[in-house]
Order: sequence, then structure tokens, then C-alpha cells
Amino acid sequence: MKKLLFITIDSLGQDLVDKSNAVFIKSILRMGNTIENLKTAFPSLTTPMMTTILTGQYPETHGIYSNSIYNYEQNEVIGKLRGVKVPTISEILMNKGYKTLSVQHFMLENRCNKYVQVDGSNPENNTNTIINELENVDYDAVFTIYQSVDSIGHKYGALHSKRIEELEKVDQQIEKLYNYINKKWKDFLLVINSDHSMSTYKKHSNFSIIKLLNGYGLKGNFYNPGEKIPNDVDFVLIRQPTVQIYLKSKKAQNKKNEIIYDLESETDVAKVYDEYELTKLHNPYLCDIAYTLKKGYTDNISSLLLSVKGFGYHGTFEESDAIATFYGGNIKQEKLKDFDLTVITPKTLKYLGIDINLESGEKNVTKI
Repeated sequence: MKKLLFITIDSLGQDLVDKSNAVFIKSILRMGNTIENLKTAFPSLTTPMMTTILTGQYPETHGIYSNSIYNYEQNEVIGKLRGVKVPTISEILMNKGYKTLSVQHFMLENRCNKYVQVDGSNPENNTNTIINELENVDYDAVFTIYQSVDSIGHKYGALHSKRIEELEKVDQQIEKLYNYINKKWKDFLLVINSDHSMSTYKKHSNFSIIKLLNGYGLKGNFYNPGEKIPNDVDFVLIRQPTVQIYLKSKKAQNKKNEIIYDLESETDVAKVYDEYELTKLHNPYLCDIAYTLKKGYTDNISSLLLSVKGFGYHGTFEESDAIATFYGGNIKQEKLKDFDLTVITPKTLKYLGIDINLESGEKNVTKI
């Protein structure tokens, strides 16, 4: 049985790697089977993309369409989505006799032999927890997410010096973990990947989707998970970088084509996703309409704050690049290019010598 160390670095793009002195990660990217031009699925938000990585499936199949969605029947916005509809790589391995540990890889909670939640703001917590667990139990596969690079980016911006420094801290912790496991396991497969990259808000937009929809005589607002939604609203909005629009009333549904036309005519709107576009991106159940603003634009952060500092974000087609590399375990060298996140689980299983048929990004790269 070939063992597995599976590391995901939240929101790590090649641009940040290039600017950093992340010596260990760069060496693995250079020596391993690294995927060139790796794309995410849609939208490039953490929860659905982590699920895509762990299942080898698109949102339409694994059932996690976004970080939050609106449920028409319950008339509420639901967050912390965990109802994965297909097996994860951890469950596949468990079925093959593996004993699996997840530290912070939250979509594997209740889908592994043991799950441990740690304070992700300090990457040392991941490394030390895994080492402590392996001192007590001989696990065959370990999954972990290093999240602090994402958190720092949201606070300061995509390529801020503090974010570069944080990646270098994570790099040191991954090297420490690798060296420990290399002594303990000897022969194992190392997989390092990310779910998406990050951009920086730089400009405030005066565009208002609420004003646009009010112009049709429609009532509604942005809602968060747990907020009470009046029964008589016509639309519900969820504020991600890709804004999700749910047309709740018949009146709103009858205006759908006009709303799409008006959105496409807006100067600050970069892209509009109708039913056809969402289906093409393997996420037809996300919402009725979605849109993104132009890169660097926001309509929910004051221009005063933006003049002080930038803020990092992801969730649009602009953050569609990610990284993935496979190293060790005497794997056959391959040139990998132009895949998407759905390739990571099937490639991992292949390199572990486990034969299982998954439809993946080897056959279909999502064109965002």
C-alpha cells in the first residue's frame, strides 16, 4: 500500500509562488509531475472548489454549488454546505483499506477515520498536529489545508508583502512535515495543490444591482445565512464576488431576459451568467442569474477604505488558475497541461495504483 500526503494551500496561485522565496514548494513544482495552466471550476470559491479537488467532480455532480446558496422551499440562505453527493478520495481510500486522517480539510469531516480542526491562522498548528497524530496512530493517508495564505490575502491584498511572507512560513512548515513523514514512511506520494488564486479590490463601483432590480418594480435585498427573508420579496441576492441572483416571484421570473440584457449593458459588469453559461460551466443549479464586476471592482466596500489599502478576493473567472503537483512514490514522469481541478483526485488514485473510473478534467477543461 503506497501512502499519501495530500496538502492543499488555500488560494495559492502561480503568481504568488513566483514572487516568494518558497524554496521547498518551488523545488517540488520543479521536480514533480506539475500541471501547467491548471484551471479551477466555477465559481472559484473555497467550499465548492475544495469539494471538486476531493471528488474529481464538478459542482453539478458533487452538489456543493457555492459557499452559500438560497433554498426556495425553506426561504433561507444556507451556508457551510457539507452535503457532498459523491464519494471523496478519503472514502475511496478507506474502502481500499486505508486509514485516513484529515487536519483542517473541512469537507472530509465525517468522511475520514479521524478529523481534527485546528486554528488555521498559524500554519505550525497543522504541521504539529499531524506529527502528533502520526506518533500515536499509523495512518496511511493524511489530508490537510494550510489556510493562512488565504486569510492574509483577504486582509491585505493578493500580492501584498505580508502574504508573500505567510507563504514562506507555510513553505517551511510543509518542508518540516515532509521531512518527518519521509523518515517515517519512506515511500509515499506527495500531492500539493490549491483551489484557486486571488485578486485585489482597487476600485469602488457605483453600480447597484438592487437599484437595477427595483427599476422593474421588484423587491428584495442581499441576505446572509441565518437572516430572516420576508415571504413577499421578489428576489434574493447572495454577495459573493460572483453575485448570485435568485428570482423568487413569478413577476421577477418574467423579467429574467430583460435583467440579463441590462446587466450585460452595465459598464462595470465584466460577465453575466445565464442558464446556458451556468450549464456550460457544470454548475446549472447555482442560481437563476450570476454576474461579476470587472477585475478589481467592488460594490460592497467603501471607496474610503479602498484608498487606505487593498482587499483580496476570489470567486470570479479572474481567479481561475491554481497549482497541482505530484511527487515521489516512484511515479512515472508525465507532462501535464491544460487540465482543471477535477483531474487531481483521479491522478492521485492512479499514482497510488488504485484503478477507479472518474470523469475528470483529463477529458474536459472548464472554459471560464
